[in-house]
Amino acid sequence: MAEISYGGLWLRWSSLTPVDKRDFVLSMVLASLSGMLVGLHGPGLSPSEPAPIWFALSPLPPGLLSAWLYYRLVRRQDELFRTVNRMGLWGGLLAMLAVILPAGLLERAGAMEAPFAWWGILAFVVGALVGTCFGAWKYVGWKTD
Repeated sequence: MAEISYGGLWLRWSSLTPVDKRDFVLSMVLASLSGMLVGLHGPGLSPSEPAPIWFALSPLPPGLLSAWLYYRLVRRQDELFRTVNRMGLWGGLLAMLAVILPAGLLERAGAMEAPFAWWGILAFVVGALVGTCFGAWKYVGWKTD
């Protein structure tokens, strides 16, 4: 079972099984690749030149495979780990909705013209970090060893 360390910011590497280590590393590498593809293809596209569909959808396969590998890792862990992970996902979701919904309404009303999806992604990351740390502090305490 994975041990949560540094107040929810990391896992104790020695507590993971070889299969867990493989799934975790592959999940993070694929998530990084998906993020690089989003950054490469997303903001650089010109609205006057439509991109081929494969170009716009290229981040999906590594992103979905990353999510599946991470799901497999979480499913093999104990209830404490799953609870802390769930709190991180809920924190990210709530933060993203708190940013995207008002920004979307403002853009729809014509009061704002900004790439609010990027702000939603940033809000999800920050909210997930805060939610995970809160869950770890609540259930585990601040352990730095």
